[in-house]
Amino acid sequence: MSSRTKLLALAASAAAVVPNLAYAAAAAGGGMPYSGFLGTFKTSITGEIAAIICVVAIVAGVATYIFASAFDGILLTIVRVAIGCAIIGSAVTMLTTMGVTGAIV
Repeated sequence: MSSRTKLLALAASAAAVVPNLAYAAAAAGGGMPYSGFLGTFKTSITGEIAAIICVVAIVAGVATYIFASAFDGILLTIVRVAIGCAIIGSAVTMLTTMGVTGAIV
C-alpha cells in the first residue's frame, strides 16, 4: 500500500468517526465547561445594580466633563472614555427594558 492510499484511508475513517463524536457530545448535553461562568458574568453585568452604576457613572462623567476647565487633554480623554463605557454598559439594560431582544437560537 502506498503512503497516498494510507493517507486516503485514514482521512476516510476520520470522516466516518467524527460525525458520531459530534452526535455523542450533543446527546450528553453539549455544554462547555465555561458556560456556567459566562452565564453568571452576563447576569452580573446586565442586572439592576449594574444599570444603577452605569447611570451614576454617566451623570458623574458628564458633570466632570462640564466643569473640567482645569483638566489636561489626557484627563478629558479618560473622562470621555468613561462616559462612553458607561453608555455602552447601560445600553443592554435600556434596550431590554424597551422590549428589544436579540436572536433566539
